[in-house]
Amino acid sequence: MADKTIPIPANGDPGDTHVHNGDRVQWTSGISWSVGFTDSPFIQTGGPQTIPVRNGASQWQVVAGRPKPYPYTLASGATASDPSIIVDPPPGG
Repeated sequence: MADKTIPIPANGDPGDTHVHNGDRVQWTSGISWSVGFTDSPFIQTGGPQTIPVRNGASQWQVVAGRPKPYPYTLASGATASDPSIIVDPPPGG
């Protein structure tokens, strides 16, 4: 289990981030954003979730999803290069 901090650059595309179940994820930025998932890796059964990034950072979120990519959008809108949280299978699994 690890803490992953994802800085959001000015262009709004931090790139993909690989994580494992149990990792904690936090987005950071000097401005406010909303991180939006249609299928969230932080909810065990999946489903939509919006995570606000305010006052420099979001709250920590704990990864609980199945191994697969979870694309998300930022407040600036969806593009073909939207980043993903990619839940990797456990080591040796």
